[in-house]
Amino acid sequence: MNWTVERVLLVAVYVISIGAFVLIPAHRRREAHVTFLCQELVTWFLGLVVVENDWIRYPVREMQVGTTSSIVYEYISYPVVTAYFNLYYPRRRKLPVQLAYYVLAVSALTTPEYFIEKYTALIDYEKWHWYYTFLSLSVTLLLSRLFYSLFFREGRSRKDGDSPQSTIGLRE
Repeated sequence: MNWTVERVLLVAVYVISIGAFVLIPAHRRREAHVTFLCQELVTWFLGLVVVENDWIRYPVREMQVGTTSSIVYEYISYPVVTAYFNLYYPRRRKLPVQLAYYVLAVSALTTPEYFIEKYTALIDYEKWHWYYTFLSLSVTLLLSRLFYSLFFREGRSRKDGDSPQSTIGLRE
């Protein structure tokens, strides 16, 4: 295998993402798994729409034949980031803090993508711009946050420190 900058970045993102997933605290893993799987569903669908409409191309990717999407981003790293986003969301803070949390999280994902697109062959924007990424990440994080809040009945009749209970009655 030829170790190009692109391949090194892909391996690094795999290692960091899987490592971060493994390091999720044991008492929060159920919440993280639900968020992770839900976000994979969203990114799978939206990623295919974006790639199949030739808005974005991934010239260097893990599976050249199997899919035209980025497996590491859409199925591993972004769902892991979303899990952490929801686990550490400042839900008891004021609205400006929550908005800042959203903007910082989305900016922290959009900025590296912009530079990766500009300086590597991992992403090519065909009919896409960085602000579309910013907007799509904002919407998908908001959807994941709404799902998380509804699924885990966040903020309703819970003692401080208790882990959220699923609306379907699952308990740890």
